[in-house]
Amino acid sequence: MAGIVTAVASGFGFRFSPEILDIAQLSPQNNVGFRDKCFLEVPGSEFNSSCIEQGEKPLLLLWGDSTAAALYPGLKKAQETVPFRLARFAAPACAPILSTGSNARCDQANDLVFGFIKSSHPEIVLLHAMWDKNYDLDQLRETIRRLKALDIPRIVILGPVPVWKRTLPHALVNSYRFRHAIADRIATGMSGPQGDAQMEAFSKAAGVEYISA
Repeated sequence: MAGIVTAVASGFGFRFSPEILDIAQLSPQNNVGFRDKCFLEVPGSEFNSSCIEQGEKPLLLLWGDSTAAALYPGLKKAQETVPFRLARFAAPACAPILSTGSNARCDQANDLVFGFIKSSHPEIVLLHAMWDKNYDLDQLRETIRRLKALDIPRIVILGPVPVWKRTLPHALVNSYRFRHAIADRIATGMSGPQGDAQMEAFSKAAGVEYISA
């Protein structure tokens, strides 16, 4: 009976602080960027001119995969204090690399993005992806060369985000079970810093700005 009651109640919630209970209820995929019409996984989505905000303010153009799409709400929030326009183009599992030859879907999407970069003249191009070790960095270097040829003032690479073994909320709850405190930092159960170091070194060699995630 005790087991049945515990299961029905989803465990004994009183063991956890209100903050941890809130964390446990977070949905990792609840991000409006994944429902944006300029993310090519959304039904009816399409790369077109509506993905570029109009006006006279400086333009920041975001280009990348689903992790780039996840940046969309944060960048919109930043517009409340920093004057800029936003263009966003994100395709699932497609790094912002031109003419890879290994994925026709990604090549077609990225060719479209490059066309919009040429026509919209952004002040900043922000490149972001998982930067999987299987990506060809020589092709990324060539993509950056082609961007520089357009005289774009700033090209920025945002490094790979941490990949959790399950999810970050789960890791925080699990840590709380053993330490009885909400962790400020967690270094276990996630991808290591190797990818970050590799992309930082690549960016320095390619002569573009780098931001570690």
